[in-house]
Amino acid sequence: MRDIKDIKVLIVDDSAADSFLICELLDEIESTHYSYFHCENFTEAKEAVSNNSFDIVLLDLHLPDTDGIRHVEEFKEKNGHIPMIILTGMTNKDIALNALKNGADDYLVKGEFDSKLLQRS
Repeated sequence: MRDIKDIKVLIVDDSAADSFLICELLDEIESTHYSYFHCENFTEAKEAVSNNSFDIVLLDLHLPDTDGIRHVEEFKEKNGHIPMIILTGMTNKDIALNALKNGADDYLVKGEFDSKLLQRS
């Protein structure tokens, strides 16, 4: 029997449709089991991280309750041990590169990634 990893993912995105799609993509990855928790805003995400342990966070760059880069910096400052992948709907690489400079570990452009790219990231 194959040993399958279990990865706990925090998805922070105000779009239920985008979050659902990410969960579907994670479910396509056979080599790893992903359990996921969804938050719609940054305030909920901070509470979730303080009450649970996560292996990775997928963080939408634009949330209704905070400014993009500011929440990247704040999350990394308080939770630097958790890898953070930024999700953005914008194809402007400067914004994504700025997020990387401010603590993100990687970024993905919404609508431009599949389960293989998500797994690699």
